[in-house]
Order: sequence, then structure tokens, then C-alpha cells
Amino acid sequence: MKYINLFYIAILMIAVSLFLLQKKHKSNIISFYGYAENKETEINFNHPVQVKKIHVLPGQQIKKDTPILDVIRKENDIKFIDQDYKKEGILAEKKIWINKIEGQIKLIKEEKSIELSAITNRKNNLISDREFTNELYEGLKSVTKPSQNNTTIADELQTLEEEYQRVSKLYDQKIKNKEEELSIGNRPYDSEIERLSQEKLHDETQSSIEISMIAPKDGLIGNIYCKEEEHFTSYKTLLSFYEPNPSIIKGFIQEDFIMQINLEDKIVVKSTKDENIKYNGKVIGLGSRIVEIPPRLRKREDIKTFGREIIVSIPEQNQFLQKEKTILELVSSMPIEDDSATNTISVPK
Repeated sequence: MKYINLFYIAILMIAVSLFLLQKKHKSNIISFYGYAENKETEINFNHPVQVKKIHVLPGQQIKKDTPILDVIRKENDIKFIDQDYKKEGILAEKKIWINKIEGQIKLIKEEKSIELSAITNRKNNLISDREFTNELYEGLKSVTKPSQNNTTIADELQTLEEEYQRVSKLYDQKIKNKEEELSIGNRPYDSEIERLSQEKLHDETQSSIEISMIAPKDGLIGNIYCKEEEHFTSYKTLLSFYEPNPSIIKGFIQEDFIMQINLEDKIVVKSTKDENIKYNGKVIGLGSRIVEIPPRLRKREDIKTFGREIIVSIPEQNQFLQKEKTILELVSSMPIEDDSATNTISVPK
């Protein structure tokens, strides 16, 4: 009977020891939630480009080396802007000069009109005087109309006609000279504008570089922010590209445990649907502040909790879906054994 009692006491002690050991082991495992995220790459260029051809559609799955975009890179963009600025300056000078010459031509025409009108008025006055005199002598048979008076008026009319022709030719010549000046004077401006245009055309021909963007690996096209023939400035995103499988896990560790995790720490990442699906991970990023943990990643969604964002890298070949919820475990009791051949891990039981 005494032997049996000792046996049961020993069994009880072993059970208590195993329980305490298991409890201690579990206390060394810090777990929290995260979700799988495909790595996004934004495609842009560090120089201005013009989009010539878009080969893909949003959401399209593509293979490595598949053509994505054809663009034309524009070199010496500052030089082109300077050339356009110079052309605009020359055009402005040309317009001012043309307005000046056209104003002078208009003024000459007005002066011509005034002088010719004055001569014409004088002629009309002489003609009116002669007609009036003729009317006076027409009814007087006893009085002879002096012929000298008619001769004098005729001579004055002839003189005025000659003056009219001379003044008209003089002003016509002035107008012609100004019009020739306008025509010839345009040439230096036009020549300089043509020179700058040809220089820009030559520079564009020499400096335009066609670039074909291809997929760096298998993946998924995200948003497309450009259109064909559209010009884009430096560093402006043209489209986004996602890797085919999630390669990072974004998680949030509660603020009570933030001091227990560091960069390069090993993390076990498990599926919430099947704990047999698990991968080795490594901490590659830590948030710089305490934030509210999203409800989906809380232990209890109805209770607000706060923590630090954790970024964990996992092998690219995995079974996780985009945005799939995962369990992250930081095992501090003993190191994780890495099984690189299968990209899975073995956790001590």
C-alpha cells in the first residue's frame, strides 16, 4: 500500500513539473497578428518621359520580361525650355517692331490723305469760282468775258493737279519704303526663330531615347496612371507592379511587448486557417511610434489596443494570399531551426 502511494505521488510530481515547464515555454512565446502583403513597386523615371505605348491592363497577371511600357526619354529638357523662351522673346520683339512700322505706315497714309484732300479742296474751289464767273457773264450780252481769267484758273488747276500727283507719288514712295522695311526687317527675326527651331529639332532628334520597360519578374499590374502620348515629369508614377505572392507581413505587436522585439529577430509566420502552413520570417522594419492596432488584428476586435507596427519578410514562394490574416510568433525560449529547402520551419514541441 505504501509503494502504491509513493507511485502516485511521483506521477503527480511529474505532471506538475510538465505543466510548469509547458507554462514557462508558452510564456516565452510572444504572438500577435498580421496580414500578408504583396510588395508593390511604383514605376517612374528620374527624368521627363513621353508615354508611347502601354502593353498591359490593370489587374493583368504577367510573366517575367513581358513588355509593360514604351516611353521616350527627353534629354536636355532645360535646354529645350531655354530655346522656347528665346523664341518667345524674339517673337515678342518682332511683334513690337511690326506694330511700330505698321503704325508709321498708317501715319504716312493719314498725312497723305490730309495733304491730297487739301489740294483737292483747292482745285474744287477754283472750279467753283470759274463756274460762278461763267454764270455771271452768261446773261450779259454787252459785256465780254475776259479770257485771261479763264487762262489763269486753268493754269492754277494744272499746277494743283501736278502738285497732287507729286505729293501722291511722294507718299506712295514713303509707304513703299516702309513696307519694304517691314518685309526685309522681318528676316532677321524670322531667321533667328528658324535657327532656334532647327536647333531644337536637331537636339530632340539626337536626344530622344526610346525605352522599353519589361516586367522584372512574374507579377500583377496594379493601377495605371498614364495614357499614351502623355508627357510625365520626373519621378511621377506611371503604374504600380505587384509581386505574384506576398513577400512581407505587416503586423502589430502590443505596446507591452515592444521592447522584446528588434530588427533581424526571427519570426514564425503561420496561417490562421492551417497552422501547418508556416514560414520563417525576419523582422526588417519597426514602426517609429505607437499606433492603434486595426480591429482585424486585435485579440478582441471590440477592445481598442495600441502597439507598434512590425514588418517581417518571408520567402517569396509561399501559400499566403494577398491580405490574408496570419499569426506571428517571436520565440525567445530557443532558436528557430531553419529548413531552407522547403521554406518551412520546425518549432520545438
